[in-house]
Amino acid sequence: MYALSRLALALSLGFGPPAATPPAPGDAAATPASTTGEAAAPAPSAQSEATPPATRSPRPRARASGRGRTPWLARCAPGLRPCTRSNAARLTLGFASLAAAAAGTGLLLIVGDRLRAGDPGAMVVGMGALGLAGVASGGLIALGSGDRANHPDRIRPATMGLRSTFAGTNTAGERRPGTMAFNLAPTWYFPDGQGRLRLLGSVDAQLGPRVDVDPRAPSGQSFPTGLQQSAWGIDLAADMAFALPYRARGLAMGGWELRWRPSAHIRRERTDGRAQFEDRRYERTMFLPLTVGARWKLAPRQRFTVYVGPRFDFLAWSVGDEKFERGAPQLGAVYGEAWYDIDVPNLLRGAAAERHSLHGQLSMGYIHTRFDGHGINVGGIKGFIGPAEMVWRMKLRRHGR
Repeated sequence: MYALSRLALALSLGFGPPAATPPAPGDAAATPASTTGEAAAPAPSAQSEATPPATRSPRPRARASGRGRTPWLARCAPGLRPCTRSNAARLTLGFASLAAAAAGTGLLLIVGDRLRAGDPGAMVVGMGALGLAGVASGGLIALGSGDRANHPDRIRPATMGLRSTFAGTNTAGERRPGTMAFNLAPTWYFPDGQGRLRLLGSVDAQLGPRVDVDPRAPSGQSFPTGLQQSAWGIDLAADMAFALPYRARGLAMGGWELRWRPSAHIRRERTDGRAQFEDRRYERTMFLPLTVGARWKLAPRQRFTVYVGPRFDFLAWSVGDEKFERGAPQLGAVYGEAWYDIDVPNLLRGAAAERHSLHGQLSMGYIHTRFDGHGINVGGIKGFIGPAEMVWRMKLRRHGR
């Protein structure tokens, strides 16, 4: 009886129904089961008989689509075709920015300001620092929200807008008025996504005169007015972008755009003659005819843009309302911009997201110019490093409109 039970157990193990997992290459090929519920014996295989059970090749498993199977640098952004390896692109930009910042610092320390107006050291340092800051912020945001495809209705410059800024001072008797600006940005897109043309215009003016006081007044008396000025400005530009073909071959680290943006910037200031200064008018013009740039689309929601070009300055002045006396054009410092943009699509959740969409955009920029008097001073170094900007924009839109 014991022998019969052992024989029945052996038959059930050897000739039972086939498993749901297909046999591995090299295993015996299973024969389909008969309609009576019985299974035929597996056909003999020379490879399965010659290979010991301990050294047989493992059964194939389904290729995991998770992150454990794909190397970190080779991961493509999900939901985006063709492939964009965002991690590799950010890492490349980070190393390039670090090298640029180090090279610019070395140029400033070794050469100093002997290059005068053509000194590019501070500009390279500023752009490198901006690239590092953008890569760090973009990497942290990608860890939380991933590098998924962007929303097609992302934030772009408004076709028509009105902007107001407010300022102040902590010195008694002084006044820092705000400004009001009217902006235009009509855009025409080329067919098949080959690029676009955007005309940029801005007119801004102070909402009243700016007043500076002389702090050397005797004790107990109010400070007398030292300088009183009014100012307004105009900015005009044509920004053209040309998309390069991108087929995700080779490194596949995002697409590129080439850009050309000629622009002119005019500032007029008037000194009120009621102060100890005589009534004068000043006009400063910055002309940038050869400003070229490039945009790197590192991730579906992240972009890095640079602009570089020669700068020509024109100065003019007059006493009162007399005719302006204009000087010869002067070659200014090399003009440069760097921007890192991060899109944050649809900040709304739940039922509100079904009716409305609220998109955000974080823009970090460095502008290598002191045309408007803004900049960063490091110790005794003045006039080299331009302003750094960080802007957060939001756009609320109702679905179906």
